[in-house]
Amino acid sequence: MNRVEPPQPGTGLASSTVPPGPISWPQGVTAAASLTFDMDAEAAVLTADISSISRMTPMSYQSYGPLVGVPRILALLKRHDVTATFFIPGYSAHRYPEVVRAVAEAGHEIAHHSYFHENTIGMD
Repeated sequence: MNRVEPPQPGTGLASSTVPPGPISWPQGVTAAASLTFDMDAEAAVLTADISSISRMTPMSYQSYGPLVGVPRILALLKRHDVTATFFIPGYSAHRYPEVVRAVAEAGHEIAHHSYFHENTIGMD
């Protein structure tokens, strides 16, 4: 087996981008946290089995997150004056635009999380 060494930073880069300098922490702050939430809803289960689209149990189970969970999370974040990132597949955004709008209006970041989860079973 041949061992391949990973490229060294700064070698062979196609741009002149330089890494950012050190971050200055506010006085007394020694740690940071990043809160992220995935709002996959039905996207994950439909990737595994598209026939689930006509089955009430998995579809209602998966809709609980956007319809009940996200509003609770938004209320909790508002109560503590904290912002977060919500990773939302395009399919979920299409299905729950009012929930996505509420996330955005509350000042949270929305990150694209593909349109639909792709099933990788059988891929090499």
